[in-house]
Amino acid sequence: MRKKISIIFLLLSICLLGLSENVPSSIINITQNENSITIYFNLPNYTLRDTSVLDPYGISEIFKYISIDYFGTIDDIGYPQLPQLTFDLKVPDGSNDFQINASNQVVSTIAINRRFLPTQDDYETQQNFQINSSYYSSNGALYNFISQLSDPYIVFGAQGISVSIFPFTYNPQSNLITVLTQATFTLSYSLESRKGIQLTDLSDVKGCYLSKFFENYSYTKGSSDLGGRYLMITAPAFESTLQSFASFKRNYGGYEVTVVNTNVTGTTVDDIKDYIQTLYDSPTTRPDFVILVGDHGNIPASGGNSSGDDIDDPITDLNYARLDGSDYFVDVLLGRFSVSTTDELQNIINKCIYMELNLHLLDKKAKFLAGHDYLAWVENQFENGHNAVIDDTFEPEGYVCQKLYQPTTTQAVNAISDNPLFYIYSGHGDFDEMAGGSFSITSTQINSATNTVYPFVFSFACLTGNFAYPSVTSIGEHWIRSEKGGIAYFGSSVITYVNSDKAIEKKIFGDAFTDEEHLSAIINLGMKRYWNRFWSWLNRTRTRRYMKAYNLLGDPSFNILGIACPYDIIFSDNETFESGTLTTFNASHDIYNNESFLVLDGADVTLLAGNSITLNPGFEVDLGGIFEARAEPCDEGSAKSSEYQEDTFKYNIYEETVITDEEQIINSTPLSIFPNPTNSDFSVCYTLDNEKFVKFEIYDIFGSKIKTLLNLYNLEDGEYSLSFSLNDLVSGTYIFVFTTDKRKISGKLIKN
Repeated sequence: MRKKISIIFLLLSICLLGLSENVPSSIINITQNENSITIYFNLPNYTLRDTSVLDPYGISEIFKYISIDYFGTIDDIGYPQLPQLTFDLKVPDGSNDFQINASNQVVSTIAINRRFLPTQDDYETQQNFQINSSYYSSNGALYNFISQLSDPYIVFGAQGISVSIFPFTYNPQSNLITVLTQATFTLSYSLESRKGIQLTDLSDVKGCYLSKFFENYSYTKGSSDLGGRYLMITAPAFESTLQSFASFKRNYGGYEVTVVNTNVTGTTVDDIKDYIQTLYDSPTTRPDFVILVGDHGNIPASGGNSSGDDIDDPITDLNYARLDGSDYFVDVLLGRFSVSTTDELQNIINKCIYMELNLHLLDKKAKFLAGHDYLAWVENQFENGHNAVIDDTFEPEGYVCQKLYQPTTTQAVNAISDNPLFYIYSGHGDFDEMAGGSFSITSTQINSATNTVYPFVFSFACLTGNFAYPSVTSIGEHWIRSEKGGIAYFGSSVITYVNSDKAIEKKIFGDAFTDEEHLSAIINLGMKRYWNRFWSWLNRTRTRRYMKAYNLLGDPSFNILGIACPYDIIFSDNETFESGTLTTFNASHDIYNNESFLVLDGADVTLLAGNSITLNPGFEVDLGGIFEARAEPCDEGSAKSSEYQEDTFKYNIYEETVITDEEQIINSTPLSIFPNPTNSDFSVCYTLDNEKFVKFEIYDIFGSKIKTLLNLYNLEDGEYSLSFSLNDLVSGTYIFVFTTDKRKISGKLIKN
């Protein structure tokens, strides 16, 4: 008899996908034509500023530079650091002969009283100031252009091209800057083929990624029947232990999982790359995710010098994911469980399963650690990247952020024990430690922590991610191998420098952080934005170095939203939770003592107060066993942080309206609730004006959430009306909370 274990979730699907918004539409607007793409460009506000280079270089001259949001810079050392905007466009497969032309140009000229700042290399020791004297005595013809195109490339099987716009051109001889404020760019091409990506070949994972990668590519989640393919390549010694993780990803994640060991793939870099390449070359077997299970001795890195001495030849796994063309954009989402024993593998599996299933129930905490820099002229440089992402991303997403700048070792360990979801470090590092000057995190400190939540660990520091160093286990490996530690580690395998590290941190924790679900997709979209941050006419040595040096030790498919809520989950494979695992499902109140809740064949299941279902360690259902649960949407969890007073329900976000008289609802807000009081059924009518989501929740008078009646995203402007029932609630006074992007409205809802 085929075993079926079914968990049914009644959920409102949250679609995070749509047109990419890497660049605001106020700057570029794109129209797709038959054999061309039209780009309407408008220069945003900018500021021309003075800057001193006296401290780092001992040069007394003051230079000019331009500050402008969303733009990167020209990255040629010794040449002017002029702003540029690079973005990616999807073009038809087989298109070629690309040309770009500008029309409708609006330009102006400004005179400056100082020379424009030349680009400098990263530094950690004081060095000579670099300025190309020949260029600065010329008319600037080398950079006298307003647009450039990259070579076409392939990413995830889709053909693309990068467009760069240069709104500022500089003439050093006359010290004049020409400013392009508006223009229409036409990208034209020839078509040899129109095969494109077929929806039958495109999974939701690829569709989501491409919609964020390209400015002109849209995708609706659920358009494909393919949930995603996951290839797991493991050393033979780990294959048996890995099966529980494969089953978890198959059953909970909905992936088509293939586990293969290196006896099949071969053990050399070329063997493993060829195996992945063969699967990639066929649309019917092309993987979305690839994980390598084993350390460098089991599965070698795809390239690099393991000593860490050659900064331009870092240890990397990137080449395993570069499967189509010579570009540095990945064609599969790649990660590694760099473990050396089955116990270490079981540790990271247990942590990943627990966190992915329970992430939505955990407090949003993030710890930011910054080390001490011994160079006076770069004081506080390690902190600047943190401050930017805290203000722009983490706090707006509801995270409670703690800044630990030059902490003690005890404070750094206590921060782990405080159960953050993110543990992010910037500073100095070595192969086996995060060394902040005032503190040091080694394997000893990780193992001494008392955390029960396992964070995403990001380290913007030297050498900490070198998983192939011959004589020392890297601190990155210790983080994922430890029973405590984290679920993922992202760090560099060679020496890194402050400015590039800050750029990478800002680009990873940017739009992708809030728009994407999968950990590796977030990281790779961030690294793509880092690549676009710098444009080079002469070489791309620095950006290529960092694209290779930073590697993910962890599960590339990890869903940072958690997977216990957003999907219907049907178990079709034997599911065993190994010793040490704890699995919790958010469930509705009405399941408590419900006869439809069935546990057969002695399965060990605990139902906690009708709020969650916990499968105890070692839970297993044999052939023929049935486990069925019905759950309602789970979002931020309980309302324990909200304060209820007799006539007030207080929230500290957005515009707030508190209604103490239910009759005022119709007249004073864009929300109508009637009848109120009600015997059972009631209607909610509301108007949305440039608001993209709406949520309607019911709480008891003590601030505990009873249910979520609405949780809708990607809505259009207009009027809406929906009806609901309170049959399952006893008579009394409740609190409703109506939330959109811009406001919260709360008040009484009375059931007679």
